[in-house]
Amino acid sequence: MSTASQVSPTPSPAGSATARPKTRVAILGGGMSGLTTAMALTDPENPRRDEYEVTVYQMGWRLGGKGASGRNMDPAYHYRIEEHGLHIWFGCYDNAFAAMRKAYAELDRAPDAPLARWLDAFHPHSASGVEMHLGEKWYHWIGSFPVNDSPPGYGGLLPLWTYLHTAFVMYYRNFLGRGSRKPSPTGDQQVQFPDQRRRKAATRSGVREGRFLQFMARFIRHFWFLKLPFQIAMRAFVGVNRLFLRLYWARHKRAIRTDPTRRERWILLHFMFAVFAGMIRDNVLLLGFKTINGQDFRDWMGKYALDDGGLMLNSAFMIGLYDGMFAYENGDNSTPPGAAWPPHARMEAGEALKCCLRQALTYRGAGIWKMQAGMGDTVFGPLYEVLKRRGVRFAFFHRVDRIEPSPDGKTVERIELIRQAGLVPRVQELGGYQPLIDVKGLGCWPDRPLYRQLVDGDTLRESGVNLESYGASWAGDRKGTLERGRDFDQVVLAISLGALPYIACDLIKRSSKWRDMITHVKTARTLASQVWYRRTAYELGWKLMQQPVVSGYDTGPFDTWADMSHLIPCEGWHSGSRPGREQYPLNVAYYCGVMADDPPLPVTECGPRARFPDQAAENQRVEAIVKDFLLRKVGALFPEANPEPGQFRWEWLVDQRPVGAIGADRLGAQYFRANVEPSERYVLSVPGSDQYRLPAHDDAEFTNLYLAGDWTDCGLNMGCIEAATMSGLLAGNALSGYPTRDDIIGLSW
Repeated sequence: MSTASQVSPTPSPAGSATARPKTRVAILGGGMSGLTTAMALTDPENPRRDEYEVTVYQMGWRLGGKGASGRNMDPAYHYRIEEHGLHIWFGCYDNAFAAMRKAYAELDRAPDAPLARWLDAFHPHSASGVEMHLGEKWYHWIGSFPVNDSPPGYGGLLPLWTYLHTAFVMYYRNFLGRGSRKPSPTGDQQVQFPDQRRRKAATRSGVREGRFLQFMARFIRHFWFLKLPFQIAMRAFVGVNRLFLRLYWARHKRAIRTDPTRRERWILLHFMFAVFAGMIRDNVLLLGFKTINGQDFRDWMGKYALDDGGLMLNSAFMIGLYDGMFAYENGDNSTPPGAAWPPHARMEAGEALKCCLRQALTYRGAGIWKMQAGMGDTVFGPLYEVLKRRGVRFAFFHRVDRIEPSPDGKTVERIELIRQAGLVPRVQELGGYQPLIDVKGLGCWPDRPLYRQLVDGDTLRESGVNLESYGASWAGDRKGTLERGRDFDQVVLAISLGALPYIACDLIKRSSKWRDMITHVKTARTLASQVWYRRTAYELGWKLMQQPVVSGYDTGPFDTWADMSHLIPCEGWHSGSRPGREQYPLNVAYYCGVMADDPPLPVTECGPRARFPDQAAENQRVEAIVKDFLLRKVGALFPEANPEPGQFRWEWLVDQRPVGAIGADRLGAQYFRANVEPSERYVLSVPGSDQYRLPAHDDAEFTNLYLAGDWTDCGLNMGCIEAATMSGLLAGNALSGYPTRDDIIGLSW
């Protein structure tokens, strides 16, 4: 059965036979990169917006890709938020913030509506840190980036005075401060942004300074007689700082090894020196970041660091950088007995350095921004609503099965789909599947299909089939084919890298560039868990009361924790339970990390590929890991929850299931997620892989195929929402010329 009848373009009205037909664009995948492409093609400021008819094909019932979230519709769970992982935004995500500002402005929600403005949806937050193991004790190393009054999403460097102020505050806090190690009571920040006139003036100032620095770099690079004095001056500066550090280490090394505060200062100072020295010695300022991408970041820094016995290179601060990027090949973050560093930790030096500098030099408002609902509610719900208003069509329940090139290998000729479910007539009359549910006045994605809208919905529900799995099938599946010239003209492949060996094998066989990409750009599995406690963080033993994001502690698979208790009020607990410590959750903790491939994926002619996993079984594996974590390792964060080694206060877990559970059985009421589906695997930036990433479009390959995703060469080749957004903008540029490459913030880096 063909699906073409569902996606064919609307015929031209009578009397418009001479009207130019629209270009039909099929976007495969509804993650951030695919939706950003759709936003660019249909942007009211795009002069060619009326030339395109856009359809987004999405497996299952919700958008978001690796950033998807859902509301649990089981009455015992009160529409709680369930994420695929920990989703926070950094202040340097200018393109992603610009997209959300535009989406919220276009939605123009009522002032008293939930998440009415983008500033209601994202709150600035600065409390972050790592867990530092010193001797037999854990120390909480919590710090913060000073806030500034520049709103994210405007691009460019910040005005010079902002850097001077930030540098002074950070220097004072880290090196001159003599106060308590205890930070401020809360990690949330109040930021007062300037009016539009001052904001534009500050933005222009930052852009001018950025262009001036770029001009100076090009000027010095192209005039050889200027290189030598520049390099001599910089190397002399490095030499002076190296001498200072050696003297500092010689004088304070005994205290640095035993005192947490002095150790923090040394690690930060040493880290900044090694970065600066490496940039100067390797001419990164003149030659660019890609020149060092063949090296691992830590190995590269090790060439320019001082000998402090590995204190900085093996520090929790350093491992926290790798944890934040899940930078472990095969998902293996284990450290063998006697080793000081995980052998599978690998990350491109140039890309890691670029990320560090972008965050340090271009973060706006605050270093971290926390969403005030699930990522699906905050990001993908608004994007969906805006795109629907613009006329974009969404074909939910359409799983891409195979992408076929033409016989000459020049174009994409056919796309084979599996239509996973049909729509009942009344839903078709409404214009298609209605995916959102209302939770306290906010449109949210449910954690399961809305079966009443589907043909044979009751049968589908009883089958228990997972419609978000590439390997799932049931009796209601129907095959269909999209054909070039009939159903599409251009294709945007916005499905993540891990799925390509399954759906794009024919393209990989045709192209050596595709084979190289699949071979060298790696992916890893990740895992996540959310635990709802009946005690506050303070009662659990976290005395700082900051709701921070903390990483870097050596606890096995889980290496990052975030206190996300601010989300509890937007869940539905009040609707079916009495507020109070016996019924109402007072804390929700997000734990996440990498998940090892066991065994490693076998490599086929189309790339690493394995059998489709059983999602339920993999989730149970995560539950077992969480149980071990709570029994033996969570005491580093919540000592009151571990009264004795090997014990945990299970009665402190929220469990409102009809049949009450006792003891460890209460763990079954929490949320566990193994991100093991091919398209959910995290895209890594292993050393040397940058050169094999494909651009948004290559006419020498498949002329009607465009690529979008954080696995492409997008200017920020790391797995993050900003990279996905930049890739979508590049795909929009390749298709329509909008936005211009100069308008994509940070691309010039």
